[in-house]
Amino acid sequence: MRGQLDAYRMEDVPGCGSIPVGRWDSLEAWARDARDRETAPGSENGSRDYSATPEWDNGDGFDGVQARVELGWPEMAERIRQMAMPVASKVASMIELPTYDFTDDGSLASDFDVATALTGEPSYWLKCTPEYRNMAGRILRIGCMINGNARDSADEFMRRGVAGAALVLCLEAAGYSVELRGYTCNRDRGYEPETIQCVTLKRAGEHLELNRIAMGLAHAGTHRRIGWACREADERVPREIRSGGYGCSREIPEAFQASEGIDVMIPYAAMGWNEPAIVAWVLGQLTKRGVTLK
Repeated sequence: MRGQLDAYRMEDVPGCGSIPVGRWDSLEAWARDARDRETAPGSENGSRDYSATPEWDNGDGFDGVQARVELGWPEMAERIRQMAMPVASKVASMIELPTYDFTDDGSLASDFDVATALTGEPSYWLKCTPEYRNMAGRILRIGCMINGNARDSADEFMRRGVAGAALVLCLEAAGYSVELRGYTCNRDRGYEPETIQCVTLKRAGEHLELNRIAMGLAHAGTHRRIGWACREADERVPREIRSGGYGCSREIPEAFQASEGIDVMIPYAAMGWNEPAIVAWVLGQLTKRGVTLK
């Protein structure tokens, strides 16, 4: 019905009472709702009309952001890969992995005799010497704040994307299966949350497809165009947010994170991080998860 989106429900958010929470099972579904929606009665159309600086949405406008979500963003995916892989490599070099060796009565792989092994006499087997705590594929749920304020630059959004991609790469290298969710949270003038959006960017067991989710992790226009458009379509989102409060972003409350089962939250502060700060944060998260580092 006009004035409401099916994705929004009134939910009891710990510490905030009942507020509208929108949930989408993919970035593409979120963008489709933004494209097809009608504005709620009395709502502004800032997702289409407003732009503070050339960096506001990377110069793409609403239609450009929408197209990038559907078609992917290979240029930014490559930039994230170039920045995240060195971080992931530095961290991966500090993770102790198991060593595997073909042995016969303890002999080293360098002494392995292929011809003798093929005869089956003596018996050869694969010996594993564990040197780290195996995560055994445990699922971790990671949340990433993907909203931002008017002063936040396109480069800062990208840096947060690098932090998120590097963490996922390292955790999966350490044996975890990662689910990645994107969140936006908008506040009222008293800094209390007024509405939350949640988008699944990667399911556990899925490969991290940077080309597909770069828009969710690192594009300045995703929150400002897609997120705003969905908020503008639902009259249950408080009027104060729709009228003059577009930049009122904040992190989701810790109590809500706990109720969502979030194990790691990529913070809003990651926007200002350089490579050393990203490396230090990723190492800290791995240590908290019990990954043994050299």
